[in-house]
Amino acid sequence: MLSEGQSSSYSVDYPGIRLHREHIEVFFDTPEGFGLSDPWNISHFLSEKTLLIRGQLQQFHLSAHLADQAMSTYGVLHGNSSNATLWQFDNWHRALVHFSSPECLPIFREQQIRGIRTLMSTRRHQRFIEKQPKFIVKLTTIQWRSDDWVIWTVGDCQDEDNSLQTIAEDLKKNIESVESVTQCYFLPNTGHPQPGRIAQLWKEVIGSPIIPFDKTKRQEIIASLDVSFERHLAEWSRKLKKEV
Repeated sequence: MLSEGQSSSYSVDYPGIRLHREHIEVFFDTPEGFGLSDPWNISHFLSEKTLLIRGQLQQFHLSAHLADQAMSTYGVLHGNSSNATLWQFDNWHRALVHFSSPECLPIFREQQIRGIRTLMSTRRHQRFIEKQPKFIVKLTTIQWRSDDWVIWTVGDCQDEDNSLQTIAEDLKKNIESVESVTQCYFLPNTGHPQPGRIAQLWKEVIGSPIIPFDKTKRQEIIASLDVSFERHLAEWSRKLKKEV
């Protein structure tokens, strides 16, 4: 995730959090803070575009300029880690195409999506369409193509947004470690999905869909916690001091 003071790279490090590669997608970023990747948390920020980055997230970096631009442009920035298997690649992107069906990605459940725009390497795109049922291929429309990259859309993506082409230029050196970058466009919010079990606990404890990057605001959340969290906060403080 993009942590405070680290806009030069897409990083999974944040004070108090050390994530294994397969658990990177547990959190999403906003310009103000990070939250749990549950539809309830994410739904509070879907009046704007969302950016999904899928790949070997510990293997590539966005430029400082592009990272800052992404955080200021998108309401949600979400990293999804890949184990580089073809089976997982196919399943994840098939679910992405199915954004309006029960087979959608878990973070999209009960969300109103109007369209997606996806960037992936020409080689990956060619393999993807060769392995998918014809009805999946027919749902997608090629918007832009170069020797190295393809941008395809599903649903309503009528705006003239060329930012994925800029991202393609930035990711030239990471073409093997990035599976895809996707812009998601949402209909205006009409409410929030019911939180899952962990999100319900997050809601009750944190009281907000995100934990702010701002230290003062984080301290306000900590101050509101009851005494049952004292042991956890003390343990977190000890670990943080060792890492500094």
